[in-house]
Amino acid sequence: MEDTNRKNAFVGNVEAVRITAQSVPGLTLFENIVDADLQGKLLDLIESLLDKGRNGQLSDGRKLKTYSGIPPNFAPRNQSREMLQFGVYTHSNRVEPWASITPIPPLIQHLIDRLTSCGVFPPHQQPDTCTINVYQRENWLPPHLDNPAFDHPFATVSLVSEQEVYFGRDMTHTVTMGDDEAAESLGRASLNPAHLRRAELLQERYAAISARLQRFEQHAGSADAREAKEGEPGTEDEVRNILSVREVALRRRYTSMKERLAVLEGRAAGQGVSILVPEGGAGPSFFGVEARVKMPVGSALRLDGPAAAEYKHAVPPPTSRRISITLRHLSTDGNGSRLREAMSKKQQNKENRRLRKVGIKEEKKRLEAEKKLARRTQKAAAEQQGSAKSLPLPAAILPQEGGGRGAASPADGGEAGSEGTSTPLLEREHVQRVYDAIAPQWHGTRHSAWPRVTAFIETLLPGSVIGDLGCGNGKNLPACNAIGVGLGSDVSLPLVEIAANQSRDGCEVAVADVVDLPYRTGAFDAALCIAVLHHISTPARRLRAISECMRVVRVGGEVLFYAWAYEQEGKAGEARSGHKFASQDVLVPFHLRLQSKAAADDEGVATQAGEGGHEVLDEEKRAVVFQRYCHVYREGELEAFFMQLQSWVTIVEVYWDTGNWAIRARKIA
Repeated sequence: MEDTNRKNAFVGNVEAVRITAQSVPGLTLFENIVDADLQGKLLDLIESLLDKGRNGQLSDGRKLKTYSGIPPNFAPRNQSREMLQFGVYTHSNRVEPWASITPIPPLIQHLIDRLTSCGVFPPHQQPDTCTINVYQRENWLPPHLDNPAFDHPFATVSLVSEQEVYFGRDMTHTVTMGDDEAAESLGRASLNPAHLRRAELLQERYAAISARLQRFEQHAGSADAREAKEGEPGTEDEVRNILSVREVALRRRYTSMKERLAVLEGRAAGQGVSILVPEGGAGPSFFGVEARVKMPVGSALRLDGPAAAEYKHAVPPPTSRRISITLRHLSTDGNGSRLREAMSKKQQNKENRRLRKVGIKEEKKRLEAEKKLARRTQKAAAEQQGSAKSLPLPAAILPQEGGGRGAASPADGGEAGSEGTSTPLLEREHVQRVYDAIAPQWHGTRHSAWPRVTAFIETLLPGSVIGDLGCGNGKNLPACNAIGVGLGSDVSLPLVEIAANQSRDGCEVAVADVVDLPYRTGAFDAALCIAVLHHISTPARRLRAISECMRVVRVGGEVLFYAWAYEQEGKAGEARSGHKFASQDVLVPFHLRLQSKAAADDEGVATQAGEGGHEVLDEEKRAVVFQRYCHVYREGELEAFFMQLQSWVTIVEVYWDTGNWAIRARKIA
């Protein structure tokens, strides 16, 4: 209740003077809007912001345009002012919603609330943009209409000193610098002293040409005239024509100028407009001024209706420093609506960029923490279990399902997309990096193809093109080349180099990930994918790898897949691998022998293994222990992936072989 009484008491002190004498409908002056106390607080805020803006301290690390100085191209003629803007940025009366500026300060919002309570603005249309203009004694603004993106009414509050504002429907201006003629002319023809002088010169030239033509006509037939004209070029007719053409041109230009001046003079006399020329002849001259409004200190001038939409307004140079606060509401219709949409889109894009940056940082932190945790867990487990066959994989480092692409049928092209191909950290650290480090020793223990793999190759037609997808050191390629042509690929560059260098048959090999093969669809007659699928860490990537292997064989071609089985016991009489897995996702150690005694320290381990990672030193065995990631498949698990491809892939055979599940699959479409 007390606040309401204070508000009502304040409203009672406001004196509204409606200007009608100058015939500017929609123009209202509210006096005593800003008292001395509020003006003092506003000036303190404005001076503080100006100091920060001039020193570049309003940017806050961003490209904010809250402060604007006088543009260099306007400075010579003082046609501008310093500005502070809030809410929406405008430049040369153009709204730029993509520019970043700060929101309206609380003290300015308090001023807006006061103007609303006094009836300057309707409650449903409170201003959401604010421009603070700081005029020095020479600064001024040319005649202009406000940008139509803003609603009417809008208002300007005057501080520090009194100011005149000019209004006119066809108001224009020119600028003179000292004794120079007009340097600028905007709008339609102006009642300009320079134009008057030009008309006088045209009149003088016209009179001179007319007199000369008249004299020529009078004496053209006499001998004296002809003798007087001796030595002049051309005949009498040519001279007459030249003078006549000049006369016509000058007459046309003179008449046009006089008509323009007469129209403007008549308008000035008939409509009460005036010509305002600066003292001393320097500065802006305003033409077509229909109303001059004096704004006392602390007053607010509201423009609505024709005053805002039809009458241009101009600010002549003040007699002393002055500050104005212009408050407007961005329209929800037309241009304003489009600008609001652009602002909203810009803000959303900005927020999306911020979230992406935050997300990248958070993901980086998460990966680093995941990596550190994995190393600590693996080292602790390795120290406790020594040379155990396998360790359960810590749940913290198992990658989350990324929703990778399923398997597209090659019937309509079937080319693999990029979704699901990003290699998880687990595979980079515990598969690719391990095989890169152990490649030479691994090659020394793997010499030839497994018997049932060789048997599959020997069933193929002579001359077949066979892809070994995940070829490792290339041990299967000689058997492929004995039948036809073998092409190998693997994710480990050191293993691919070994396959290329050790092959006596000149095998073609390439570095490639099985989940994103570089071969065209149907490139091979048959393919192998041996001991690869158990190194892939997510179901989506496993399905993607199977789909890629099937994609690159022709219709009717077959692919043989081998992957470690969880069930290692086998049947009576079957060969066994000797492994026993504690879970389906495990870390299987590989002992990389140290090359010398000097290597048995941290520096030596890092030198032999490559860049430092999860590996640990086993001093007793004089080896660096790496942990390979494996997912071992339960019975029926591997077939389930092929069932998802049944529209274009069929299973020919499933069998268990020495601790591996094997599937022979055929492409049928």
